[in-house]
Formats: sequence, C-alpha cells, structure tokens
Amino acid sequence: MLGWEFGMVISMAVVMLIGFSVDYTVHVCHAYVESIQESRLEKTRDPLKKMGVSIFGDAITTFGTGAVLFMTTLVFFINFAWVITGTIAFSLMWSLLFLPSVLMVIGPEGKAGNLQVIASKVKDRFKKIASSKK
Repeated sequence: MLGWEFGMVISMAVVMLIGFSVDYTVHVCHAYVESIQESRLEKTRDPLKKMGVSIFGDAITTFGTGAVLFMTTLVFFINFAWVITGTIAFSLMWSLLFLPSVLMVIGPEGKAGNLQVIASKVKDRFKKIASSKK
C-alpha cells in the first residue's frame, strides 16, 4: 500500500476513518427512508436536495484538513492526509453518485422496508397460524 509500513498508528487512523467512510451514505439512506414521497425517483431527489449541500460542504472542509496535513513534515501526518482525502473522495462519490443511482433503480418504495409494517405482518401471520391450530 504505497510502500507504507502498516503499523499501530496507521491502523488506528484507518479504524477511525471507517466512520468517515459510511457517514455520508448513512445520511443519504436515512433521508431516503424518511422521505414522504412515493416513487423511487422522488425519494432519491429528497435526500440530494436536503442533504447534498451539507455532505458536499463537509467533504470540502475535510479536504481542507487534508490539505493542511499535506504541508507538514511528519511522515505520519502526510500519510494520514492521503488516507483521509482518499476516504472522503470515495465516500463522496459513492454517496452522491453511485448510491442515488442504485436507489432510483432498486430502492424501497411505499411501505417496503418499514419495520412497523413488517412487524405487523409477522404478528398477523402468527395469529393466523395460532387460530388455525385450534
């Protein structure tokens, strides 16, 4: 991996960046599920309109952090800058380009994926089974 030795400090940085890597995607998915729209297209537009600017702004400020770290002389900070900017770049592309495309094609619509609806259907099914055994 870029000729770096994968030591304790780099491994801690990578573990810390796992949170960064899923953060934007979780925000988009949550806004998609909470959208009051019915169609996949409209449910996908909602999070992009509501969260897209915030996600992009967060990515810009994190890239700024990376830019400052690139100017240091310590190898750890330069390596960390590469890791953080790479992670944020991939996370941004995934959450604002790839994920919305997937949601438009196969994202849940209507009541699909709603845990309350699923629990209600399971409960009704168990009641039906219990009543048929009597």
